[in-house]
Parts: sequence; C-alpha cells; structure tokens
Amino acid sequence: MQPPDTDTDGWDADPEMPDNLPVSDPRSRTEESSGRLVRRVWRPDPVDHPEVDADLPKLPWPERCAEAIRYAFLSAEHWLSPKGVLREWLRVSLWIGVSLLAAALLVVPPVTLLLEGAVEWTGLVSATASNIVATVTGLPPVVIALGSLFIGYRLLRRHLARRRQQRGYREDPYDM
Repeated sequence: MQPPDTDTDGWDADPEMPDNLPVSDPRSRTEESSGRLVRRVWRPDPVDHPEVDADLPKLPWPERCAEAIRYAFLSAEHWLSPKGVLREWLRVSLWIGVSLLAAALLVVPPVTLLLEGAVEWTGLVSATASNIVATVTGLPPVVIALGSLFIGYRLLRRHLARRRQQRGYREDPYDM
C-alpha cells in the first residue's frame, strides 16, 4: 500500500497522463527497425519456369548453343529456388560486397598512410630515446673523471694556500 500523496503544489500530477504507461523494451525497437530494414531490402520475386525460344531450330549454331546454355542455367535456377530466394540472396550479397569494396577503397589507403607515418615516427622516437639512454649511461664515467679532476684541483689549491700561509704570504682573495 502506498502512502497518500502529500504533494499539493500540482507539479507532479498530470490529470491527462495515465498512471500505467507501457514501457517499451529497447530490444523490441531494435528488432522492429532491423525487421523493417530486412523487409525493405529483401524482396524476392518468384522465378518463372524457363521456356525454349520458339525460333530455336532457325537460329545459327552459336546462338542455338547460347540459347541452350541460357535455358540450362535458368532451369537450374528455377529448380534450386522457384520463389527467387537464391537470386535475391545473390543480389543482396553482391550489393553488400560492392558497398564494402567501395568503403575499403576509400578508407584503407588513408588509414595505411596514417599507420605508416605512425610507424616512421615511432622509429624516430625510439632512436631518440636510445640515443638519450646511451648518453646517460655513458655519462657517469665522464662525470666521475671530471669530478675527480675538480676535487684534485681544489685539493691542490688548498695545499698550495697552506704552504703559502706557512711561509708568511698573505692570502689574496682575488687570486685564483
């Protein structure tokens, strides 16, 4: 049992709206739209029973051969699918194939170009990173050598300054 409605401002209540609205299932809408698409695209026509041309005996031999082959193919098609489903399946499949081929011919070259550019830039970034890593890994011996030289220089200056003080020389602050 629901509590009584205490809202008296009237904003939530709509007298024209029914309380029980049907809730539509999104799957049913998708199925309906796909069903409409299939009905719009899929229209098989029945295949008529093939007939032999009445003028077949009067035709020259190449045309008689072509007419016999045409009759054989149409008979096979009528035998396989008298309602035209095979012909419609072939038509829809070819339409989809041509559409995909056109899309592939329009989309694949630019995508390939972009991917090739990405591969080239990735190689350049990789080479730059390896050069930086090689420089950084080769840097410690150089830093140690320069640091040792600097410490040795400072120790030598300190030693010379003490010897000067011991001999009575005054320290010149501007002397390097």
